[in-house]
Amino acid sequence: MIPRVSTGIPGLDDLIKGGFPISSVILLSGTPGTGKSVFIQQFIYYGLTQGNPAIFVAVDHQLSFVRKSFDSLGWDITKYEENGQMLFVDCFSKRLGLKSESKYVVDSIDNPERILMGIEKAHSGLSRNGPVRIVMDSMSTLLTVAEPKSMYRFIQKVHAFSESHPAVVLAILRAGTHHMNVQRAIEGLVDGIVALEKTMTEKEVDRDLYIHKMHPTYHKTACFPFKITENGIELEARKWI
Repeated sequence: MIPRVSTGIPGLDDLIKGGFPISSVILLSGTPGTGKSVFIQQFIYYGLTQGNPAIFVAVDHQLSFVRKSFDSLGWDITKYEENGQMLFVDCFSKRLGLKSESKYVVDSIDNPERILMGIEKAHSGLSRNGPVRIVMDSMSTLLTVAEPKSMYRFIQKVHAFSESHPAVVLAILRAGTHHMNVQRAIEGLVDGIVALEKTMTEKEVDRDLYIHKMHPTYHKTACFPFKITENGIELEARKWI
């Protein structure tokens, strides 16, 4: 029996035999506006409500912006930060000469291994035991400044970390912004790939989810429409099951 954590996305667990496998690194791929940020926040918040510890690696935004994003969906993370169940690794503030609100700060992302050190320090500061949910927003920004070879090594080390602690790591990759050879190499190193896509119609935006890969578990391979509601992401997947 493969140990798992629930994704927190209604309908998604049914497609991957009950949730994301523990000790895995998963890419969440999509263009802007597909729902990637909502997805990772929903994954984190659901875990917090179930007692799972969490680490949010903030690369693209200030922590105040991330907190407001949680709040906009009615997900108050304040008490989880205060009791040490959720911690931020701030990879944004120092790069822009801003003061950080986090105890765990990475001053440069040129060397991705500094981020891993930040994750390790934050992990030691968590107040809860059990499978850790780690999200990285985003891996794409790291790829713009770090050499591909150092990123490949970083992903391998993050994977080793997820196995030894254990954890589920969910990292955002902005689709269409990287050299195809680099993207394929990264996709080959991770355990899972969930892709979010959107198409414009005359009246609305249609969004779909694809599971391209989810080692070591069986998964459904069709295209699954979803909506972003006031409660987060909801799949319309059950009619295929």
